[in-house]
Amino acid sequence: MFQYASNEDRSQFLRAYALTFDTGAKRALERTLTVELREGTYAFGEAFEHFLIVDIMRLSSYAKNDWRFSYLKTEGDAEIDLIIDRPGMPRALVEIKSSDRVTERDTLALNRSYPDLVPAEAFCLSRDPHEKKIGSVWCLPWRAGIARLGI
Repeated sequence: MFQYASNEDRSQFLRAYALTFDTGAKRALERTLTVELREGTYAFGEAFEHFLIVDIMRLSSYAKNDWRFSYLKTEGDAEIDLIIDRPGMPRALVEIKSSDRVTERDTLALNRSYPDLVPAEAFCLSRDPHEKKIGSVWCLPWRAGIARLGI
């Protein structure tokens, strides 16, 4: 997956995003295989984000969608975890949170970046069981969010 870059924004650059690397192999190299992934930890959040992005890419591949996947990191270090260019549909901007309770703080980067990336739909996929809208962002349980993406 590559850094998102539009023709209008030459300050962004392309670089490979190492999402397809097996997290088990990564944990083995870090010698953390025996360390339990606990909710609320950085490692748990990183694993959840990786799982969800790879699953979305897998399902898209199975559906034979011609989708292009990227992410965005701005000069101010704001990030959008996943940007999906979906031909015939608005671009999908996806923030992924392992939290079981999404708050306005979780959607700040997405709500700030959204106006610059329209036409788009903004989603925050998480383990929160409640659907809600915060600003321009649809906050959805991750399984419902995958369906809403159009897979």
